[in-house]
Amino acid sequence: MLLEVNDLTLWYESVVGDVRALYRCAVSIEKASITGMLGKNGAGKTSLFKTLSGVIEDADGHITEGAVFFNGENITGLSPSDIVDRGLSHAPQGRHIFHTLSVLDNLFLGAGPPGKRNRGGGPCIKAELDRMFHLFPVLKERRRQKAGTLSGGEQQMLSIARALMARPTMLLLDEPFLGLAPLVMDTISKALQQLKQEGLTILIAEQNAEAVLLLSDSVCIMDDGFVFGMAPAEQWPLNAVVRQLYFGDTS
Repeated sequence: MLLEVNDLTLWYESVVGDVRALYRCAVSIEKASITGMLGKNGAGKTSLFKTLSGVIEDADGHITEGAVFFNGENITGLSPSDIVDRGLSHAPQGRHIFHTLSVLDNLFLGAGPPGKRNRGGGPCIKAELDRMFHLFPVLKERRRQKAGTLSGGEQQMLSIARALMARPTMLLLDEPFLGLAPLVMDTISKALQQLKQEGLTILIAEQNAEAVLLLSDSVCIMDDGFVFGMAPAEQWPLNAVVRQLYFGDTS
């Protein structure tokens, strides 16, 4: 397993007291696979992803139980930059691109500080740019434009490409298909399948069940901060627990 989350419990501080976001959350992700994580809004998917990528700060939330292991190393509590250095990148919900900067500048920032851009003896930055432009040709056409002038689908491609510029071994995608047209979703899905074939491990948090079931090797269901098991994607549509929990089928 490349990623192992063991009994993770997370609480947020609020004006009415602590609110639990994750409860004994456990999931294991195999190398070179695409895993889908389905769940309704507020199920805890984004909280889990923020915890995995190290952006949960003490002021926002605190882990009271459990640990996260990546490639055999306990990364619980490491800074976001240290986690990226270990090969785990995150394309967050809402994209969070730099709207006033060009597409190229966004991609350069994704590669990290100049001293780290070729860490591990990897290819030069130009080769990484060429790779991103091959995955998402429209970004090459728009490379001089300010990111804020891109369409929603183009911004999502840029968010994913920026995360890939760090040459991760695992990519976290939080709601990558939200609000996108079917043609754009198809373009992104094909790019993710190609990346998996190249050996990248991908974890996708989504509410779009159809897209995730078609794309993923395995799927897990999350609700109220708890992961209700994992199974091959083709088994989930027939699973009574999923019908009741996610699709609202109580028959």
